[in-house]
Amino acid sequence: MWEDRRLRDLAEADIRQLIGAGQQEHLQLEYKSVLYTNSHHDARESLLDVCQFANAAGGILLIGVPERRDAQNQPTGSPDPNAPLGIAIPNPEAALLALDARIVASIEDRLTTESFAVPIAGGLHVLAIRVPNSQAKPHSVHL
Repeated sequence: MWEDRRLRDLAEADIRQLIGAGQQEHLQLEYKSVLYTNSHHDARESLLDVCQFANAAGGILLIGVPERRDAQNQPTGSPDPNAPLGIAIPNPEAALLALDARIVASIEDRLTTESFAVPIAGGLHVLAIRVPNSQAKPHSVHL
């Protein structure tokens, strides 16, 4: 997905096209409706998500894309076209730098990621993080 494009070239229309197509999560795509917090649980979850991509074939994490929910309110892996898109964050670049610092400090062997805050109408953003298909597998999380 978007292999031929830099993330900084993405626009809201690209994200909406993905959602409109009903693109399910898979080994190379993950949706998160909200930004990871600084809690130990969320820090670990964010690192495991990144590590999973690096140990597989790479992938893209999209933060700010809500998933449809089933009858038990569990995420289905399918984007919700009726939910509001994006997250309100005062400094999206700082959030991406913090995630990158967490990745550098806590994942062995070192990974280089690409990230961009895709602007969404109303001052919101979808944070896009691309994890490459790493040649230094396997990677592991150390917190």
